[in-house]
Amino acid sequence: MDSREKRKRRGRPFEKGNPGRPRGARNKATVALEQLLEGQAEAVIAKVVEKALEGDRMAMRLVFDRLMGSRHERPLTDLDLPPIRSAADGAPVAAAILAAASSGKITPGEGVALMQMVDSAVRAFSASELDRRVSELDRRVSVIDADSGKEHG
Repeated sequence: MDSREKRKRRGRPFEKGNPGRPRGARNKATVALEQLLEGQAEAVIAKVVEKALEGDRMAMRLVFDRLMGSRHERPLTDLDLPPIRSAADGAPVAAAILAAASSGKITPGEGVALMQMVDSAVRAFSASELDRRVSELDRRVSVIDADSGKEHG
């Protein structure tokens, strides 16, 4: 097998015609665990909470993670950012996001997501401003061409 054939096969873990696990198919270990816990889930949860209340760190972590849930996609209503009304407003907003991330008010991942939004807004404002300026220059050139046509005519 030469290097070109290896490159073609890369990223294709299954034989041709085998698409892999069907969508929605469940992991065997997960299904088996669910069957073991069936009917006993409440007792297991009660025991984990009991251990957490006794000070067991792993149990505390399990309970805390479930109570708090994932911090992904949470509303950031407590984050007060200045409005972005032009491309120039991007820098103060970026500084506020960096300050919030460094103080722990938001996670680094939330900061990255917010910075991407700010970047998109700044690009949109920049493109709009550039379009406005080009239109104004086109208008001025048309006026100059019209004026110079009158002089030569």
